[in-house]
Amino acid sequence: GLDSHGFQSKNANKMLPKITIQGVSADLLDDVDYKGADNGQDDKRVLEKKHVVMKIFEKNPQIKELNDKGHTFDIVYLKRDKKLRNGTANEELILGIKISPLIHQMILWKSTRVYLSWKS
Repeated sequence: GLDSHGFQSKNANKMLPKITIQGVSADLLDDVDYKGADNGQDDKRVLEKKHVVMKIFEKNPQIKELNDKGHTFDIVYLKRDKKLRNGTANEELILGIKISPLIHQMILWKSTRVYLSWKS
């Protein structure tokens, strides 16, 4: 392809697929290391996003491998959401992730469930 000639479109990043994943257990953030997050929420958010990416990579080495080769895998937003399940309020996360087309295809091939269940 063209990219072998160092050709890169400025818009490439805007065109990347974005997926939204809901219902991720907020337990995922239990072991975030907030050291160095002195400037309040923004810093915390950055650390949380990094942490979530790390967790996803742990469960999905093939995604990490692609990311190491330069494929985009960025959490663009992370929102906490309270959900009622069987009368219990659970905190869940909604993740918005920008990914390269190749990673997108890979996720579509696997069920998103598998790829995001930390509990198993």
